[in-house]
Amino acid sequence: SVSNNDERQWESELHRLRGVALLAMPEPDVAEAETCLQKAVQVASSQGALSLELRAVTSLARLHAARQ
Repeated sequence: SVSNNDERQWESELHRLRGVALLAMPEPDVAEAETCLQKAVQVASSQGALSLELRAVTSLARLHAARQ
């Protein structure tokens, strides 16, 4: 968990990157990756960080598109 206020602005990006990394593994944990990406969207939205929210939503959309 990110506790320092200066670092909290990057909390959503850390969740997003973890999700992306989980998907890049030889045996991806898709469920955990989706959880991380959803958390990234939630955190960015609650902070009003629109650019980070867009990045997280885009990553989540790519995951959903890959499932199709």
